[in-house]
Amino acid sequence: MQTTSDPDIEADQLTVSKVIGKIGNSIIEKHKRGDDISQEFEQLKGKILSQNTFAPLLACQTFAKLCEISILDVNRATAVLLPMLQNSNTQLYTILVECIFEILLIDVKVKSSKNSGRYVCLYKILPPVQHPILTMFSKETLNSGERQFFLMDQINQVLNHREKLIFENSLEFMKPVLFFIFSNRIYSDTLWKSLLNKGRQGDIIHQEIVLLSRSNDYSSSLFTNDLISKATKYFLKTRDYTEIQNLTLCLIVSTIDLAEKGLSVENPLKTIFRVFLDDITDNNGIASFINLTIMLLADLLQVISPYSCFILIKILKKLIIEHGFGTILALHMVLDGFTQKLSCTGLDKESIVEIEEIFNYVSTKDNNKRFYEDSGQGKFLRNYIFFDDKITAYYEFDDYFKGISDITMKDMIKQASTFFETYPIIARGLFLSNQLRYDAWLEIYSQLIAMNKKSKKMQNTWRMPYLYKVANEMHPKTKNLLLQGLPDFGKDAVNNTISCLAKTTSKSYAINLYLKLWMVDARTYPMLSDALKDRTSNESNMEKYETQITKAFVIRKICELKPTQHGSELIQLISELLNTAENEITVVLALESLAILCENSVVNIMSTWKAISFKYRYEQRPRVLKSLFTFFSKIPKLYQGSNDFSDFTREIIQKLWSKALYNVENDMTVCGAAIDTLAVFPRHLLLLDDIPELLKKGIKIEIKFDDPSKRELGLTSETQKIELEQDGIAPPEIWINLMENTYRQCIDNVSALIANFIADEIKEFRGGVYIVPENRPEPKDVKNLPEKCVLRAVIQFLLQQSRQQTADDHIICGLLKALVPKFSKTLPPLDWKFLHEFFHNGTEIKHNCIRILANQLTISKSAKQMIENYIRNFDVSNFQEEDIGVLYEKLSELTESIDSAIYALFIQKSIKFAQSPDSSNILLEHILNSVSAVFVKNGNDLKAYMKQLCDIIEETLISVETTDETFYKFVKLIKCLPLKFLDKIILYGLESKSIASFKKSLVIIKEACSQKASNTDNPLNWLTQAIEQARKKSNLQVQLLNSCIMILSNYKNASKAYQFVMELLTKIQNILGKNIQSATPSTRATDSAKTVKTVIDKNQGESNIGSSIVVLDNCFLLEILIISIITLSGNGFLLKTSIENETDRTLKSFRYFPHSLYNLLKQEIWKENQGRILEAFYQIYLNQDVPEVYSEMVKNAIFCCKKLPYFDQHQIWHRFVLMSR
Repeated sequence: MQTTSDPDIEADQLTVSKVIGKIGNSIIEKHKRGDDISQEFEQLKGKILSQNTFAPLLACQTFAKLCEISILDVNRATAVLLPMLQNSNTQLYTILVECIFEILLIDVKVKSSKNSGRYVCLYKILPPVQHPILTMFSKETLNSGERQFFLMDQINQVLNHREKLIFENSLEFMKPVLFFIFSNRIYSDTLWKSLLNKGRQGDIIHQEIVLLSRSNDYSSSLFTNDLISKATKYFLKTRDYTEIQNLTLCLIVSTIDLAEKGLSVENPLKTIFRVFLDDITDNNGIASFINLTIMLLADLLQVISPYSCFILIKILKKLIIEHGFGTILALHMVLDGFTQKLSCTGLDKESIVEIEEIFNYVSTKDNNKRFYEDSGQGKFLRNYIFFDDKITAYYEFDDYFKGISDITMKDMIKQASTFFETYPIIARGLFLSNQLRYDAWLEIYSQLIAMNKKSKKMQNTWRMPYLYKVANEMHPKTKNLLLQGLPDFGKDAVNNTISCLAKTTSKSYAINLYLKLWMVDARTYPMLSDALKDRTSNESNMEKYETQITKAFVIRKICELKPTQHGSELIQLISELLNTAENEITVVLALESLAILCENSVVNIMSTWKAISFKYRYEQRPRVLKSLFTFFSKIPKLYQGSNDFSDFTREIIQKLWSKALYNVENDMTVCGAAIDTLAVFPRHLLLLDDIPELLKKGIKIEIKFDDPSKRELGLTSETQKIELEQDGIAPPEIWINLMENTYRQCIDNVSALIANFIADEIKEFRGGVYIVPENRPEPKDVKNLPEKCVLRAVIQFLLQQSRQQTADDHIICGLLKALVPKFSKTLPPLDWKFLHEFFHNGTEIKHNCIRILANQLTISKSAKQMIENYIRNFDVSNFQEEDIGVLYEKLSELTESIDSAIYALFIQKSIKFAQSPDSSNILLEHILNSVSAVFVKNGNDLKAYMKQLCDIIEETLISVETTDETFYKFVKLIKCLPLKFLDKIILYGLESKSIASFKKSLVIIKEACSQKASNTDNPLNWLTQAIEQARKKSNLQVQLLNSCIMILSNYKNASKAYQFVMELLTKIQNILGKNIQSATPSTRATDSAKTVKTVIDKNQGESNIGSSIVVLDNCFLLEILIISIITLSGNGFLLKTSIENETDRTLKSFRYFPHSLYNLLKQEIWKENQGRILEAFYQIYLNQDVPEVYSEMVKNAIFCCKKLPYFDQHQIWHRFVLMSR
């Protein structure tokens, strides 16, 4: 046994105690004298890591004592102790954790005592001020379940500490830790219970933990649901009804999320049922809560499986029939869900009977109860309303409905179209009721029809409620309208599909229908799976052949759509197909399925190839080979650095090379497919050793040898010329050899392979490669590029061939084609005049030269000169249509770069040539498409060269007669013209005098005005200017706020609306940023409403300057921003009833803003900029100059937006979790 050098290892406790005590006393004495204690400090650290049984404990106790008497800084102590956790054994880990907690609690006591018993935590979740305890959660430290349990126990002990001072400040101290634990889903039941036991002291913490709980994947959805369920059960015991009500709403929404993900909802439904078994429904003011509950349960009814409906139906029956709750809207939302569930199998007889009771009850109530009756005040609500946008949206809509009259109902429905698209169940609830006036009902019906045409999901969810409405509608006019609308649903109803499946005699047809049914309704997958697994058959050989192909196709489709969900169970079926199938189509489809599963990491690609290689290693069938190549093309994406995977990769590459060059079947498509697959592999994986000998001939590579043993092979000098490079990637000359030795039919494939390598190289080029000093000629070669650069080898080869051509034209054409693609950067500077030597080598070579030169126009003088000379000589006699077509391919580059006179002459001549009888219609179409593309690319930016092009189009329109078909082709270009140019076109039309020109002008004006109306550049600059004026004049502000609601409600230019909001947001940030440095932070009032009023009163008195004015300005700008977002999201109609009441509008806007921001950021143009917008609002929230009422609103908005994809990025959500100012 190895002996240790630690002298204390065998010492007894008393001896160790004396030694450590001596070190501690020495530190204390030296500290008093002001001497350096670093030596003793290091000794004490060493004792912690001692192998002695007693030393670590005593040393840690000494550390704690030194911190307690303020000799040792807490941060320094924790910085020393925390790294020791990583390699500690169980005993030492326990000692260290207890010591660190003791030291941190000492710090809590000291700081609390100095601050009147109140501790303020300055730690955060993420570095640089990360909470010390969070360091203990690293994977290296927390590497066992035992340690995690112990750490959780220590945290729990802090929350329940015996010392009053620590107990009272434990939540503040542990706040970052608690948020981290619960946001990472590593909590324990005991810890959650301790937090709930804190009572009012812990209310804010546990509320925020619930609000911050995300459900972005299966595990987080289950975690959130379990968290809320346990909290609900806890408060059921304590009978805190307000908390129960809020948590119940969150629990229902979380259960909706579980149901949407296909997870079990039985347990949360039981918890919800327990809530309503209690006497909670007997409390006063409960109607609003119950009504909101019913609306959310109706939403749950939309997604829950029929097999899980039993408890949900019991809850709804208890609330609706036994207690009589629910407005007509809420009740018809429930009916909407029941009509859909009744069309599915899975409901038991008792549930069907109870549903019928609810139907009868609602039908009676519908005829005797006002549609928009008051359901009570929402006094139960806390910030939990912002847990999910559905809670907020349903509550606010229900609350808004209380003030709606029959007269204004239609206008409201019209204005709420975007809201109904977001929450269609509300629209369907309105549709089912008989309480709406006919004009209002007709408006909601029209909107649903429009949604139905746009959304397949809407068709599926609205079909059965629609049929129910048809069956029960008594009004002849309405019923007739409904019957006319039935064809909009199509004929693919679910029950009809199932009926067809039951009656079919063709198995392949049945499987295909099952696939379509599954694509509509994922819950039918078991039926599809059973059909695929069915091996019983009495089919003929032809039918078996067809069934095999259908199965293979369906399996591939499933793999494409749900690879991770269903892929693993399909592997056996794919294996059977590969083993038994004799036709190529089935094998091809099965291999494609395997490729998809490998790409999605459902199966391992290396082991998969090992399993199928015995049968397909020597495969010769072309279609099967191509499928194998598709399978192999997934290898680079899945590449691992292990030796086994490297060997596997090399084996595949060698196989691909064999098929690329030595195809015994003489099928060129197989060779091309092999080369295309090789192009997918990064160049560093294509080793020289794997390259066929044919491609290595004549290549000399200089290698430096440092291994003396290699000299024994006859290599006596330091460097030698050899034919093979022992290690490393293939030299670039290999790819030129490949071009020379490949089949002529595969030249394009090799060009694409080389172009792919060049594209990868260009991405890595530094900027200096593109700099040519002024007044210096362009380089004649590219020797400044790396020697192993493919681009260098290709250009050097072309340079040599331009001086003395030895290669065939098709090889030169192939290499030129490799330079044609538009890479991420232009090619390095070069004197491209050598390309002129190839202009007479054939049309295709010339065209490739032109394309290369056009791509280089922006940086190359020689390219520009050659193109201009070429175009200058344009004449019908010496140009072919193909030449003009190639130039128009690059029209965008030509438009921006070449001399305007040359350009204009070319455009005019080419258009004239295209109109001549000698030209084909194809050329004119090509010219028009190219010109249109230039306009589309440049948009409304009327630069000089764009103006020139517009003038040419205008001249053509004027010169061509209306009887000429060409005229109408050019008229179509008007829709692409810059908007500023449309006025000129219209002016020409209005000034026309002759009958012929007037006829022409009518056509032009019609097209130009149509374009101007549909794509008018209508920025909100005037509104921005009005806002600036209103900032200076408070009497304009109310009017402007009201105007914003009206204007933006009807504003349909999404991009300009986005631009307006972003400019406003940026302006607010800039003002806040400047005044943080120049103004004293404003004093906050405790009550947020008082804060806003105080600031406004100060500004109206014009007696305060500095920060007060800054806050007012920003409050006004913020309110403009808030109202703009609410309106653009489609929720502006909610503010219409409170326009005249400024206070009411302001307070309501704070409630509407969170879910409005969430809905807006889901829209297309906003989706791309979620991060920018959320980060901007977060900075506004953190700013101390923003009043509390606004910062709280922003905080609630972030709670509501937590489902957005932006927060899925690594550690983004952690930055938002601990939102403290």
